[in-house]
Amino acid sequence: MLESWFAHVPPAAQADIRGRFREDDEVQHQSSFFELFWHELLYASGYEIELHPDLPDASTNPDFLARRGGEPQFYFEATLAMPPGDLAAARRIAQLHDTLDRLESPDFFLDFEYRGTPQANLRGAVLRDRLARWLQQLDYNQLSALYEKRDYDAVPRFHWPEEGLLLTFSPIPKGPKLRGQPGVRPVGIAAPLDLRRLRTHEDIREAIEGKATKYGQLHVPLIIAVNVMEDLFDESDVWNALLGEEQLIATRQEDGRFMERLWRAPNGAWRGQRGARNTLASAVAVTHQLSPTALRTQNIEVILNPWAANPLAPEHLSLPRRIPKWPTAEVERREGRNAADILGIPELWPVPDPE
Repeated sequence: MLESWFAHVPPAAQADIRGRFREDDEVQHQSSFFELFWHELLYASGYEIELHPDLPDASTNPDFLARRGGEPQFYFEATLAMPPGDLAAARRIAQLHDTLDRLESPDFFLDFEYRGTPQANLRGAVLRDRLARWLQQLDYNQLSALYEKRDYDAVPRFHWPEEGLLLTFSPIPKGPKLRGQPGVRPVGIAAPLDLRRLRTHEDIREAIEGKATKYGQLHVPLIIAVNVMEDLFDESDVWNALLGEEQLIATRQEDGRFMERLWRAPNGAWRGQRGARNTLASAVAVTHQLSPTALRTQNIEVILNPWAANPLAPEHLSLPRRIPKWPTAEVERREGRNAADILGIPELWPVPDPE
């Protein structure tokens, strides 16, 4: 698959992507895959793609200029949102998560916690087989009774130490509707047990701001795609990054009672102390640890900037869209095509391991 994507890259740019793929630097490796993914998605969407186009008001170049019929449609930037620390370790955890999601577990979900930092690649297939055998030995009715009584300390655990990492798995009985159903991903969030400050939304905001101000004045839209490399991530991180951190404000009333309300601090990539900012960023698309094995599980949407200087037209990209409304922060959703369908990724992906 990657070879066919690579063949669609202009020959003059292939050496750069090939070289970064081969780098020991994990940042270079991940960023080159992310750029290749978006190049292929634009190519499959029917765009003519110019790599690293020159701009009159900047000494740096965006990743792509997408054209149709020779006419510029939008600029495109692909970047990573990275936590401080070891990106290679984050990749190893993500790869393990992908491998374990191919585990056949008709009766149980798996809660997955870890402590430490993996110093080398993990034996995901071996661990998956051991977990499968362990789960087969568990009694579904007994475990269901423990959860009903909230006797969580009595729930059995599976421990797996490897390469500086201690993994702990706990079984969670599936409900009647999902028990025995094929295609249900068994593993939930991979949660680190080591204490650390969560700053995922700050990483996303900094990645967007770093690209939104690089190129001077633009006369067509700019789309910024961000691949979040942090383990812990959810949708709230995206809105906190774009519109400002959600906060709870408590105001004391004359009668002594407190009235609470939610509001957003003016510290977002698109909204600051003086109102709209970074208006050259017309839209963003945020993914979480996108990798070749996760192409079917990622729901990729385009979020439109309501204050964009160059709004993204309806015909630009056919992906699903979200449009935040201000000041209510309500989000309008518009349907679109799944990225995996555009790329021709099979429904059963990744291809199961041979028996």
